[in-house]
Amino acid sequence: MNYATGEPIRVWDRIEPWPGCSGVVVASPDTGEYTQRFPREKWSYLQRGILMDTTQAGLIHYPEPDTELTLVSRGGPLRPEEWAELRRHQFSRHRSEWRSGSGPSVQIGFLNPHSQICTGHRGKAGTDHLQLVYRVECGLCGHVYGANGSDMHERRCPACQNGAPGLEY
Repeated sequence: MNYATGEPIRVWDRIEPWPGCSGVVVASPDTGEYTQRFPREKWSYLQRGILMDTTQAGLIHYPEPDTELTLVSRGGPLRPEEWAELRRHQFSRHRSEWRSGSGPSVQIGFLNPHSQICTGHRGKAGTDHLQLVYRVECGLCGHVYGANGSDMHERRCPACQNGAPGLEY
């Protein structure tokens, strides 16, 4: 698949699907390119087109080229800070079911020293006294799990950093 300019669309391209929306190409069934967060095993059923992770709409699959899709820049994998910023936009939208907590480490988009991103809670009680369970995404490998708010500031990923098992969120 190509942009309107004729340039090929590649995984990790920073894009603008429409004015006011930004994102990154995370898989391309057309070229057989996939990423660690969006592996071939889970996404090859799309068979063609590209998969984008965007600020305004989350994941979008374009099976065909779109003339409004614009290449902003080419790059490598997103850094944890970039994933955190993308999730901050996605999870703090006006009608999102996910909410920030009251402390700084449980705000949507908070990135702890171990690259774990807080993406909010839905009011479910945690396992620590008076705590809520927060949805957490690893900024390194993309693993998603639940954690008590009281643990967010020091949490490590259970999948790639030998952190404690996640909670149901």
